[in-house]
Amino acid sequence: MPRLPVPSRFEQFELLQFLALGLSGEVYKARYKDSSLVALKVFNKEKDKTVFGYFANEQLLLREVTRHRQHPHIVEYVASNLVLPPYY
Repeated sequence: MPRLPVPSRFEQFELLQFLALGLSGEVYKARYKDSSLVALKVFNKEKDKTVFGYFANEQLLLREVTRHRQHPHIVEYVASNLVLPPYY
């Protein structure tokens, strides 16, 4: 079950639809501030440092892939917050 209400605003995103629940959190279809449609993953395991490590590593890998090349089958990194909860 999603913890964020849909539809609603979350940081610089407009949440449009709950998509799935994964290991590290919920995934939403959202609209970014530039009007592009994105998949937004919101971390929900604040007390699990191991899962947070997976979550942070995924973000870093996506950022690097986006920086070096664009590929039609790899999602593009847009934005993240790993400083204060809620992490995304």
